[in-house]
Parts: sequence; structure tokens; C-alpha cells
Amino acid sequence: MSNVPWNREDIHLMFQIAHHDIWWAKGQMWSASNWAIALIGVVVGLGRLLNCPDQMEFKHTWPFLIIALFIAISAALYLARLHYDVMNARRNSRYLRRKARSLDKLIKTFPTHKRKNDDASRGIFFVCTLIFFIAIALGIATYVLATDLRLTFAFSIIELLAGAVFLCIAKKRAFPLHGD
Repeated sequence: MSNVPWNREDIHLMFQIAHHDIWWAKGQMWSASNWAIALIGVVVGLGRLLNCPDQMEFKHTWPFLIIALFIAISAALYLARLHYDVMNARRNSRYLRRKARSLDKLIKTFPTHKRKNDDASRGIFFVCTLIFFIAIALGIATYVLATDLRLTFAFSIIELLAGAVFLCIAKKRAFPLHGD
């Protein structure tokens, strides 16, 4: 692939596509987070609707809690996958910058673009914040449905840990130890 003759228009077009891929994934992250929190709210509403207020404990509401947990973990997995797509688009951009040396020199003047590791860590705070808000929504849902603080913290921590694991896997797959 490196023997292909590149012209500036091709490089510019591919760079635009990589840029679009990044912003599309970022928009999907917002959308996925909003939908996850909304769906968790719907599950809480159904749980409250189908159970009497005096039956708000785990033995009566566990199916709703499992559904809410599944939604939260699925959202964390999807957010990690989207972050993986962003990391790949940034890696593709870096490759294209190397093909157009003038563009590479210009971009390297920006302080956040000097190291390759920036591609994996840039935007991670945003993704972690979204996962954190989903964990809070899951915690509130758990407390409303089960009124058990231990279970509330347990479900929230499970969501945070799942998100961290998924993000670590995404980073490892996008940037293998000995690869680019």
C-alpha cells in the first residue's frame, strides 16, 4: 500500500474522512449516553409502575435491576467501541500526515499532537465522564427500585469497572504494544 502514488487531493480527502469519522463517533457517544440514561429511566418507571411502593426491594424488582445493569454495561461497551473508532481514525490521520509532510509539520506545531500516545489518551476523559454519568443513573435506578445502598454502590461500581475494562481493551486493540 505504501507504493501507491499519492496526490494531495487524495490525501486531503482521506484526511477529511478521518476527521469526519472522529466527529461522527463523538456524536454517537453523546447519543448512546443519552439513550442509555433514558432507557434506565424507563426501566425504573416500569419497575415502579408494576410494583407496589411497599414492594420496592430486590426480591420483587430484580428483573428491572438486571435490565438496567445490562443497558448500562452495553452502553459502556458501545462507548469503548466508539472510542476505539476514534483512536483508529486518529492513527489513520497520523499516517496521512506522514504522506503529506507539509501537513505533518504544521500539525506537529500544536502541543497536543507531538506524541503518538496522545491518540489513545485524547478524549478519554470525555468517555470516562459519560460512563460515570451512566453509573450515577444506574445507581439512582438501583436505589429507587431496591432501596438498598450496598446494592446501589455495587451496581455503580460494576458499571465503572466494566467501562474501565472495555476502554483498556479498546486501547490495547487500537495500539498494540509493538505496533503503530
